Amino acid sequence: MAKKERDDLPNKALHWIAKKNGSPWAWCWRHAARVKRSFETETERFRIMVKHNFAGVWRLVTSEFKRSDGSTAYPYGQEAVGMLIYDEHGHMSAQIMKPDRPIFVSGNIRRGTAEEIKAAFDGYTAYFGTYEVDEEGGTVTHRVMGSYFPNWVSQDQKRFFEFSGNRLTLKTPPIPAAGKMVTGILVWERAV
Repeated sequence: MAKKERDDLPNKALHWIAKKNGSPWAWCWRHAARVKRSFETETERFRIMVKHNFAGVWRLVTSEFKRSDGSTAYPYGQEAVGMLIYDEHGHMSAQIMKPDRPIFVSGNIRRGTAEEIKAAFDGYTAYFGTYEVDEEGGTVTHRVMGSYFPNWVSQDQKRFFEFSGNRLTLKTPPIPAAGKMVTGILVWERAV
């Protein structure tokens, strides 16, 4: 089959099979789906596999930020906890928390002191939205629909990804912070 015929497969598969094989249309209809699948590209199969690898619930293993001077920062502490969820339909949610944030003495979410509110906000990050995988570029883009940080809403958060066994490593592009470039490195382990 010529390349042009392969490219037009969805529109011409039945006609081509009938002409080549002299088969009746009934045979063509039964086997058209199988013929179409046989011409799927390796790229498409890989894209499906990569997205399937993302789908699931992930538990945070480590969260660190490497500075351009070689030092490492742990904004959520070295014992940070978190959960990352991807579904097969393109939705995602991420939460990371510093485990030792002080409780609000009042016990009321609306009546924290300025210090309690700052510690709660500084020790937590969360957002949700959709995601898109670019397997060639090795990136996943989180399209933020809602976030604890209002500035991220309707913004994209791009991450470089790498799978190793049951672990997923996400790295931020270098970002400016306190006069230095910083790269966030988050290692997640599949929970479900």
